[in-house]
Amino acid sequence: MNEDCYRIDIERGLFLLADGMGGHQAGEVASRIAIDAIYQVLTTTPSEDRQTLLGTALLAAHQAIRETAAREDAYWGMGTTALIGWVCVPQLLLWVAHVGNSRAYLWRRGDLQQLTEDHTMLNELRKANRLPANRRDWPSPNILSQSLGSHQPFLSPGFGEWPLEMGDRLLFCSDGVSDVLSAQEIQQAFEAFQEPQGVCNYLAEAVHIRGAPDDLTALVVAIEPAAQVRKGHSNCISSGGMVQFSREIC
Repeated sequence: MNEDCYRIDIERGLFLLADGMGGHQAGEVASRIAIDAIYQVLTTTPSEDRQTLLGTALLAAHQAIRETAAREDAYWGMGTTALIGWVCVPQLLLWVAHVGNSRAYLWRRGDLQQLTEDHTMLNELRKANRLPANRRDWPSPNILSQSLGSHQPFLSPGFGEWPLEMGDRLLFCSDGVSDVLSAQEIQQAFEAFQEPQGVCNYLAEAVHIRGAPDDLTALVVAIEPAAQVRKGHSNCISSGGMVQFSREIC
């Protein structure tokens, strides 16, 4: 049962990813509800404040999952991560909002930067300088400090805005990729391939070599001048630029 879910709207520059949890089928349901609710809000709600709109979308997904879980005993306790990547052209801006530990990365001229911060108990303890002295007492990196659908009274999503440049590559992935591969190994994928599909194939193969302990989803986005787009890759969202995309789901 693949509990990851994603949606791409190339014309709007939207890249959505959710990694569900909660037992048999429930995680799959939670991630699908999240993606549907987020997409609905982002594509139908007028707003001049993009961060407010992103927060509204995440909150709508949070509430929709909780309401479904309250109606169905089989879905009680289900939840999901959520990651929104929004590429705006011709301004060449990236907006990211997230809850949980699905990650966004930016690769630029050979350097890989992690754009999101994991919402996990391990990371919260690390930031507070409260990690136990004995590493064996550390919480699992998979234990989330917040997620959509959880019983916590409020959400504290991560938000960020970054300028983009031609030649940039973006990676939006679930922890089925980032928990298995190091930042150096992810960077090697971008160094080895220019095309998004090549990067995805590289990441998927590398994870499978390690046994693929979890569902994995990777969305790779290439920012290129429209004039450089090869025939068959004419996903232009404005005259000023384009976004190529590719993904691998296993």
